[in-house]
Amino acid sequence: MEDSFGFKDALLIPMDGRLPFRGTLIISRDKITYCGDSENTPPCGNIDDGSGYVIIPGLINAHLHGDAYIFKGLLDNMSLKEQYRKTGELYDLMDEEIMLISRTMAYIESVRSGATYIVDHSFKFLGERSIEPFVSVGVRGAIVFGMDDITDELVKFIHSHNIDIFINLPSEEDFSIERLKDLARFSKDKGIRLYGHIAETAWRMALCYEGFGKSPIEVLDMTGILETRPIIVHGCFLSDSDIKLLKKYDVGVVNTPVSEMKIGDGVAPIPMLLRCGVNVGLGTDGALWNNSADILSEAKALILLHSLSSRPGIIDETIGLESITAMGARALGLEETGVLSEGSCADFIILKANAIEMLPIYSSKMRANIISNIILSAGRSCIDRVYSSGREIMRDGNIAGIDTKILIDRMNRWLSVKSGEIDKIIENKF
Repeated sequence: MEDSFGFKDALLIPMDGRLPFRGTLIISRDKITYCGDSENTPPCGNIDDGSGYVIIPGLINAHLHGDAYIFKGLLDNMSLKEQYRKTGELYDLMDEEIMLISRTMAYIESVRSGATYIVDHSFKFLGERSIEPFVSVGVRGAIVFGMDDITDELVKFIHSHNIDIFINLPSEEDFSIERLKDLARFSKDKGIRLYGHIAETAWRMALCYEGFGKSPIEVLDMTGILETRPIIVHGCFLSDSDIKLLKKYDVGVVNTPVSEMKIGDGVAPIPMLLRCGVNVGLGTDGALWNNSADILSEAKALILLHSLSSRPGIIDETIGLESITAMGARALGLEETGVLSEGSCADFIILKANAIEMLPIYSSKMRANIISNIILSAGRSCIDRVYSSGREIMRDGNIAGIDTKILIDRMNRWLSVKSGEIDKIIENKF
């Protein structure tokens, strides 16, 4: 057991059906080998006192646009439709190097809030170079590629670096019956799930009904897409019949409540999705639509938004945490992720139990407040360390092996050089 390490007497929140308890967590290489009471702790190479910590599974940021990081705050106070063309023109200014820097900075920000798995829905194809930000930050995740960009060689290469692949599913303005049928066949043939923005905005819904006389979910059903168990992002305008179809085919939904509030998309029917047994994950979206990659705060926003739009408690703190751990993993079809269980991937975060924002910690036979404190109070300042596949990738806000000053300098120089073009794009009235 020389290659193992662990934490004894920590407050563990396993998210595998067990309630929070004080016990021991042991990791060997990239797997959790023990998560149980401290009295029966098996032999371990190096075990630390965990009594001052709370340990939870690593968080899943199931929707991020890393390329948008560099344009943070530049298209505020606009709807998605108002931003639409400007966003494309801003992206066209970027070369490969600045895209990689932008993605790396976005991943760093996400990891600082506890993310150990990130889905990057990038709009520019960088081929094998797409893994570079994941590798440098040390985080696991998935990349979304267009169908025409995917080859067997690329899939093998990406998977060899412990990164997953999804196939881009077009939004409603780009729906084509033949294209969707081709995507369904390709997804089935390759065994790769589809992933895309669906039922996000009222104007996209109108386009779909005008073009096909059906809801987007009904079009996806008609073309065989739902049979592939795609991952639907946003889903603000899902009807009861749409939700029944999502449940029928075990389709995961990824919601981004902060961006949907900021750009006025709408309020997704998350309570109904949950009542029907649809797995829901959360993402932060890109910096043009959220301004933050803090996935922990996304769970808080989910709870508060639906407390206001429906009633307090319709989504509680436990569901909030599940949406960025165990249930978020199920929404993406991930195995052995999002829980602290023997045999699961050693993705976990350590929070400071004695941080002011975490206190007081209350526990009785009737109730405990620890999950509430984590979601509604603690924030990323309480995160002490982040582990991905058993390797420490962040401590005290610092990412191992990355000189962020170099990245920041390169980013600032690029913004300075491109400032004239950026301003012209933003000010242009289309």
